[in-house]
Amino acid sequence: MLKNLLFLLLIHLITNVAFAEKLKVGVIAGFSGPWSTYGNAYRQGLEMADQEKEIEYIFEDDQFAPAKTIAAFHKLIEQDKVQVMIVGDTVTGTAIAPLAKKFKIPTFIWASKEAIFLNNPYVIRLGTTPDEEFLTTAKILNDQAKGSLQVVVHPHNYSSLWGKELLKRYEFGKKSLLELPATQQDFKALILTAKKKEIQNFAICLNPGDNGIFIKQLKQLNYQAEIFACNFIDATADLEATKTYPKTIYFFSSDLNTDFISRYTTIQPDQHHIVSVAIMYDAGRILNLATKNDLAKDLISKILSVTDYQGAHTSSRLVKAKDDQYLSIPVALFKIDQGKISNS
Repeated sequence: MLKNLLFLLLIHLITNVAFAEKLKVGVIAGFSGPWSTYGNAYRQGLEMADQEKEIEYIFEDDQFAPAKTIAAFHKLIEQDKVQVMIVGDTVTGTAIAPLAKKFKIPTFIWASKEAIFLNNPYVIRLGTTPDEEFLTTAKILNDQAKGSLQVVVHPHNYSSLWGKELLKRYEFGKKSLLELPATQQDFKALILTAKKKEIQNFAICLNPGDNGIFIKQLKQLNYQAEIFACNFIDATADLEATKTYPKTIYFFSSDLNTDFISRYTTIQPDQHHIVSVAIMYDAGRILNLATKNDLAKDLISKILSVTDYQGAHTSSRLVKAKDDQYLSIPVALFKIDQGKISNS
């Protein structure tokens, strides 16, 4: 009788431990330094998504520096024994992609479509394809903007691609592209030149914080051009700068649903980094649904099989193409009026 009771107790304990098992996810991003607001936004999105508290997130700070990203990856794999990885940028993701394949670790990377991410069964990009994104972006720009266009970007992977694609697809008036040095923050000379040429529209995708500096300098020079921006403009300093610009500013972003915008605004009234929060929120919801059953069984296939989830976007879906695995998200135009974001 005693042996039977002990046996039942052992079974009960083993069952409880099994049910208590949590997925361990490593998150590598910048949580200190000049880009720390992005890392904190990633954390916010993942914590919002984990409503059931079923995932153990372990955050590692790489300051978005690839060498530190690689060190953080090894620490998370070898010491923390994580089962999934999330990496927050194309540049750092490029350093990690071969390691994800080597260690067979499912890895979400918020990245544009680059050759190094293709034909890698363990990488899932948190971003759509250039054709999907820029066909829509250019259509919106052509519908909204008329007249001459000056595209101004910094040399980040995404910024450069964004600028070139918009320039190629814009159909109205004269157009030109300026790719500036990464450290340039004085834009007055180019603004005055554009003013002399009577440029009517600017499309800007500068480093976070520098979009706001550009907007401030436009205002200082009394130049009220139409502004179209990439999603980098939702950074804290950039949104602050828009509060005093006299015209509506437009920016292209993943198409956020109104419920998510409302929910996030109650948490963060200034809506800073709402796009980053939304992307990580969707990654978190996918992981929650993928891990409802045995965590030991083919985790990458379970993640890719998630087809129905309530995320931050109007519609998004995981796509497994011939050479690419990615989160397909529609693009939409948003407005910023005096620092407040709303659907256009």
